[in-house]
Amino acid sequence: SLRQVGEDYVAPTTPIEQELCAIWSEVLRIEKIGIHDNFFRIGGDSIISIQIVAKARQKNIFFAVKDIFNSPTIGGLSLVARAQEDLLTLKPEQGLVSGDIPLTPIQHRFFEQQLKNPHHYNQVTLLQARDPIDTSLFSQAFDLLISHHDVLRCRYHQESSGTWKQTNLSQEDLSTLWTVVDLSSVSDQDLSSHIEHEATLVHESLDIEKGPLLKVALFNCGSRPSRLLIVIHHLAVDGVSWRILLEDFEKVYQSLKEGKVPSLPKKTHSFQQWGHSVVQYAQSEEIKKELPYWRNIEDSLSLLPVDFNKGPCTGEDVETLAVSLTQEETTSLLQTVPKAYRTQINDILLTALTLAIGDWTQDYTLSLDLEGHGREEDIIADMDLSRTIGWFTSVFPVHLSLENPEDLGESIKTIKETLREIPHKGVGYGILKYLSSDKELSSSSVNPSLSFNYLGQWDNTLSQVGPFTPAYESAGNPIAAHNTVSHLLNINGEVRENILHVFWSYSTHHYKAETIERVTSAFINRLKQLIEHCSQEENFGYTLSDFNLLSLSQLALDKSFGSIPRIESIYPLSPMQSGLLFQALYAPASDAYFVQSVFELEGDVDVEALQAAWQKVSDHHPILRTGFIWEGLETPLQYVLETSQVPFIELDWTGLTEDEQQERLDKYIQEDRQKGFDLSQAPLFRVALIRCSSDKHYMLWGQHHILTDGWCGSIVLNDLYKTYTALHQGIEPQLTPRRPYRDYIGWLQKQDMAQAETFWKGYLSSVEEPTRLSFKGLVEANEKDYENYSFVLSLEETEDLKRFAQENGLTLNTVIQGAVGLVLKTYTGQAEPVMGVTVSGRNIDLSGAEEMVGLFINTLPLKMSSQSKDNILSFLTRLQEDAQKLNEYAYTPLAQIQ
Repeated sequence: SLRQVGEDYVAPTTPIEQELCAIWSEVLRIEKIGIHDNFFRIGGDSIISIQIVAKARQKNIFFAVKDIFNSPTIGGLSLVARAQEDLLTLKPEQGLVSGDIPLTPIQHRFFEQQLKNPHHYNQVTLLQARDPIDTSLFSQAFDLLISHHDVLRCRYHQESSGTWKQTNLSQEDLSTLWTVVDLSSVSDQDLSSHIEHEATLVHESLDIEKGPLLKVALFNCGSRPSRLLIVIHHLAVDGVSWRILLEDFEKVYQSLKEGKVPSLPKKTHSFQQWGHSVVQYAQSEEIKKELPYWRNIEDSLSLLPVDFNKGPCTGEDVETLAVSLTQEETTSLLQTVPKAYRTQINDILLTALTLAIGDWTQDYTLSLDLEGHGREEDIIADMDLSRTIGWFTSVFPVHLSLENPEDLGESIKTIKETLREIPHKGVGYGILKYLSSDKELSSSSVNPSLSFNYLGQWDNTLSQVGPFTPAYESAGNPIAAHNTVSHLLNINGEVRENILHVFWSYSTHHYKAETIERVTSAFINRLKQLIEHCSQEENFGYTLSDFNLLSLSQLALDKSFGSIPRIESIYPLSPMQSGLLFQALYAPASDAYFVQSVFELEGDVDVEALQAAWQKVSDHHPILRTGFIWEGLETPLQYVLETSQVPFIELDWTGLTEDEQQERLDKYIQEDRQKGFDLSQAPLFRVALIRCSSDKHYMLWGQHHILTDGWCGSIVLNDLYKTYTALHQGIEPQLTPRRPYRDYIGWLQKQDMAQAETFWKGYLSSVEEPTRLSFKGLVEANEKDYENYSFVLSLEETEDLKRFAQENGLTLNTVIQGAVGLVLKTYTGQAEPVMGVTVSGRNIDLSGAEEMVGLFINTLPLKMSSQSKDNILSFLTRLQEDAQKLNEYAYTPLAQIQ
């Protein structure tokens, strides 16, 4: 394992959490995964997220790549994961796919280059067998793979107009795929050169018109391990596809070797289905919204300086220089660095690249073509490509600029936000350029000199105990030497054997070797600087893309939250929270919203387990780790810490008499209330455990009402009891996964406030004046603002009320509200008095709302309207109907209603 499990590790408890932890552990090669570990902060990236989705589906756990981005922890992901696949509008084709396939944007780009030899433009994998190979099994394995992965049977032909067409055959001639090369007599010294030579011959033999697009060569090396070469034309494969294909091949071959009938998981949507869907999407109004962004980018592009210009560059004119980190530095890059500024690896690599190029040119702006995996599922609904092979790669221009390159933290945040602003991770650029009927983007724009592609982590592709391991000989020349090269600098990064390698391929027609050596040295040094900077605990920061519910400037974000470490979320307040915050600021000495619960615990108390239980409950419910910031902000915001230490104190009063203990308890309760809370400092609750004897304790739970409502009390206490009991028994507690409070805030932001305004204006249009009770001059002034008066109905009276409500289809609540309303009518003399009613706020179309912990209640105005023909029953029935209408707009802040 690369990762050391820290003190924040929380083990999975539910079956789905355990399954997901096992999948993450397998793919990320991390021994222990906690349910609160952030996927992108422990080495995850967008390519690995596709693998996660595919492996989860094989366990009948269904979610999308975007769900990992939105819920990057297992705790969060388990809430959105489904036990069965939703009904898809477009079903994945499970049979053989054949027929025409529209070219994808990257394929259009390929043919646009008009290469001298378009047949020789391949991708390749060279494997080494751990054991002797049974060649007959290979044929069976690839027969199944080519049948399953349809795009491997494609052909291409150019029409008289010059346009290229792509067709999927229904079958493939397997006899043309195989070559066995006998290298058993070749010496150890010459083996590598022979493998390279034979591999190049295989590369040269592919033909995109006649086929096949895939060829396999087995190199028999005698007593030495055999090598297996797999060559596929780039038109049919990309980096993600290789991961799918190699994993499938390994499983199929192993099954055949063990005498089992091999099987593969269900197909996801085919390359053909994707192609047709993208063509349709290209004509939509949605994609056209991206045009201003891409036109602005094209206008910003610039070229890198060159040492000289000897004309067009071909493959023969390219040299490659490789630089690497150490394994320790790579581990830090993948698992420590992301935590500082919530970055993904491309953010850091491109920050280092921009700094290094700037060190060379003295201009810290950089235009480049960036490659992405292109499988952006959010542009087309219900499309699953997690197990689809094909060339999906997206290539799009990016312009990076640093105003203050000396400030590493600011540089990281600037590059990160520039990349986050790219719509749909860049996939739309190629769609607009090649598939839009209007050809909205110009082909004459500046083509950046530099291309950058991070290919991800390859160590998780092959099983550590499987039949194959990567081979290290040259796999030949995958691209014809006389094909032109589109970029003067082509940078590819990847992680193999836990080491980051970055390959700089450069045009010798434009650059001296020493120039590239200087820039690559600057790049690796800058990358190490960034790793060192992000590894220091005091260096951290947030950017706007971290918090998708905010409407805030970066300056305001830095000023208000930049000094608070380990923030998990920031979002606005709910209506009632806003009201309570106002009250707290208006009357800071008041304890009106200090909620205090006192429990008497009988029997022996495991203090250590109780304190740990409170901590786990706090870790489980984000609202219990929440604070509030209002200074310098137009609208107050709440923040959630990743973790916060629960204030838990122990007091020992065993030396006092019972009367003294009671007196001390009463005094302590009042003193605790007077302490109140600083709402800007999370957490806003505390616990005190008071020992009175060996079998009697008092537990005080104090919190500010701004966190929770009465509905939450039983949820929190049940979780506390369940956790305490488990810990006391020495077993891992299993808490029910619940949606975080931020989901409710997100739901609020989606509500139609204009529609709510229309409703409230209509509902209250007949109200001409406030409803006030005035007894001025009738009663004496009291020192206190409020007193309490209570009365209790008899059991018989209560049953009568219940029976009346049930027989007439009313709720008991409506009956009581009606009684209060009639009293108000009498004492105010108004025809339509209005009183405030408290609603739960949970009767909403948000799944799991009834089990969420947070403040949902709201106070709404309920009008006591009546008509001349009304009797008590019709009055109450109308009142109940009005109350139901109010519930539809219960999300409206009271201040806004007023």
